[in-house]
Amino acid sequence: MIQVEPCLSEEGLSTFYQGYYSNRKSRTKLSQQRCLQYTIDSQYISKFISSGSILDVGCSDGSFLRSLPTSFVKHGIDIELDSVTSSVDDTLTLHSGFFPDSKHFSDNSFDLITFRGVIEHLRNPSIFIDKAFQLLKPSGIIYFCATPNVVSPTAQIFKNRWNQWHPIEHPNLFSVKTLQTLLLPSRFNLVDSAYPYLDTPYASPENDLSILLSEVHNPTDIKSPPFWGTMLSAVFKSIA
Repeated sequence: MIQVEPCLSEEGLSTFYQGYYSNRKSRTKLSQQRCLQYTIDSQYISKFISSGSILDVGCSDGSFLRSLPTSFVKHGIDIELDSVTSSVDDTLTLHSGFFPDSKHFSDNSFDLITFRGVIEHLRNPSIFIDKAFQLLKPSGIIYFCATPNVVSPTAQIFKNRWNQWHPIEHPNLFSVKTLQTLLLPSRFNLVDSAYPYLDTPYASPENDLSILLSEVHNPTDIKSPPFWGTMLSAVFKSIA
């Protein structure tokens, strides 16, 4: 397991993330790319489950939930109070609060729980996984996506210039193997994993490869480009 020390307290992280989502939305190009990636991530998990009750942890304004099929009953939770208020619309229900302490949901009530671009931001991810295990139905699924892969080629070559190296934002960094360790083999089986790149809106294969090869031979001070293996997706099923 790889953890940044020292890292901010839970209170410090909560303060840091105030206004985080509104700032991200102001970056138009990245917002458009993210929306396209939502569709890719939605299509991937739909290979393994296509209906049921879903909870998205770190849901922001529910954009990822809206990209999922209408066959799901959709719920989300996020800690940022100025971004998410308890609300209901025709397609989903969103709540604000700290997920591990949440009283909004009943045990054994979800078929799918998603952590999209979230697990690396958590100071103590194990308590989030404990809560997810409690809320999942038997044989329920946890889905990680848009998760930085710390054993990727770009992480190994660029090190602290890796584009996912953010010591404040990402206090924990994972690979599929360490996600398995976090989830505990006694509770979850790995169903599948993937490393989306070529079909994503971030890929520029020739340019990205050129930068990577150049860095191997002539190191610079630039950040790593998008590349295969940088981000991971992983599907785990709870053991009934």
